[in-house]
Amino acid sequence: MFRPAAGKTATRIAAAAAAVLVLAGCTASQGAPAPGPDPDPTAAAAHSGEPGPASTPSETPIRYVAMGDSFTAGPFMAPYAADGEECLRSAANYPALLAERLHAASFVDVSCSGAATRHLTEAQRSFFGEDRIARPQLAALTKHTDLVTVSIGGNDGNLFASIVGSCLGSAGRCPRQFADPGAVAAKLASAEAVEQSLGAALERIHRRAPTARVVVVGYPTLLPASGKCAEAGFRSADYPPMRRIAAALNDSLRRAADAHDATYVDLAAASVGHDICAGPDAWVNGAKSATGRALAFHPFPVGMEAAADAIAAALDH
Repeated sequence: MFRPAAGKTATRIAAAAAAVLVLAGCTASQGAPAPGPDPDPTAAAAHSGEPGPASTPSETPIRYVAMGDSFTAGPFMAPYAADGEECLRSAANYPALLAERLHAASFVDVSCSGAATRHLTEAQRSFFGEDRIARPQLAALTKHTDLVTVSIGGNDGNLFASIVGSCLGSAGRCPRQFADPGAVAAKLASAEAVEQSLGAALERIHRRAPTARVVVVGYPTLLPASGKCAEAGFRSADYPPMRRIAAALNDSLRRAADAHDATYVDLAAASVGHDICAGPDAWVNGAKSATGRALAFHPFPVGMEAAADAIAAALDH
């Protein structure tokens, strides 16, 4: 269930998304592009908020706002957006790719690494000093916004941040995560609580942008359904609970979307076979950060491309 975008807004989004699907079909065999600034004037217009040229795929290009955490922002993925260093926000993340493909009339990306669902409605402290504060992400919305994407929840209740943090600097060998029997239950409870917090935020999104198409983007598959690999760095006993927690979080996002008039994009399903252990087919980095490409346990450029494709496909329905 989703709230249909009203009138011309729905037509603009569908037409633009259809054009994206054609583009994706033409370029799928080329692999992920090298990160870097795009000289296309249409792309530059999308990022600056200025209208693009007349060759856009719809008569009135859409106005797009992207919100989310580090899985949206793309930390360590070169290059950073002009205004993105405070939030470790890449200019090559999936919102930027989607905005370019949709030839958005305006594009505002307020995704921020470390954000939790509360930061949709509350200010967020910067990584670089207590005096630097990111505004509430919902502040980017207006009554004229046509499209909103949001992917968030992994930082609620320190859900994944504590796991990733303990693995950083571990030379690819993470410490045991769930030796305490109560640890799994606590993480599952945090994952389930995201449904309510995100649902409340979605209601506020609809109020601020009443005609916008709202898309909730799930998290990609991190671990294979069975087996393990050195790249992930987890202890063998931690694989099953990690899978359960990831599934519980995505289930919460899906339920919140269904209950609050938003479209859910299932990146977990789309990324099966592209998990951390998939070798050259991986869309997500493992336990060792790759400067210029991805922070540990975060999407590679190819993962961002795939996310943009999945969202575009959803917009066409």
